[in-house]
Amino acid sequence: MLQRIQTVYMIGVLLACGLLFIVDIADFPSLSLSIYGFEPLDATLTTSVMAHTLLSKIQIGYLLGLVITMVVLNQTAIFLYSNRKLQIILNRLSILLWLTFIALSLVSVNSFQTFRNDEIGVDIGAFLPFVGIVCNTLAIRHINKDTETMCSMDRIR
Repeated sequence: MLQRIQTVYMIGVLLACGLLFIVDIADFPSLSLSIYGFEPLDATLTTSVMAHTLLSKIQIGYLLGLVITMVVLNQTAIFLYSNRKLQIILNRLSILLWLTFIALSLVSVNSFQTFRNDEIGVDIGAFLPFVGIVCNTLAIRHINKDTETMCSMDRIR
C-alpha cells in the first residue's frame, strides 16, 4: 500500500485538503478581512457587508462539504489498493470535486468583490486546488502504469 508511488500522491491530495483549513484563499486589505479564514469580523462593518458575509459563510458550508467529501474519497482510494479500477474512478471524482471547489470559491470571492468594489489579495490557499488536481492526475497515471505492469506479468506467467 505505502510502497506504491500513487499512495504518496494521494497523501499529497489529503495534505492539500488539510491545508485548506489552515491558510486563507483570499483577503481584502481595505477591510482587513480574510475569506475562509478564522478571524472574527470587525464591529465597524455595515449591516449590508455583514449580510453579504453571512451569505459567504453559507457558501463556505458548501465548500467545507466539498473538502470533507474529497478527504473521504481519497482516504477510501488509498485503502482500496487492490481494486485499481475503483481507485481510478474515485480519483477522477476527486478531480471533478476540485474543479467544483475552484468554481464555487471564485464565485463567492468575485461576488464579494463586486459588492464592495475592492481589491482582492490572493493567498497561497488559492493555489492548493491546483496542487490537488496535479496530485490526483499523477496518481491516476501511476495506477494505470501499475495495472499495465500487472497485466504484463500475467502474460509472462
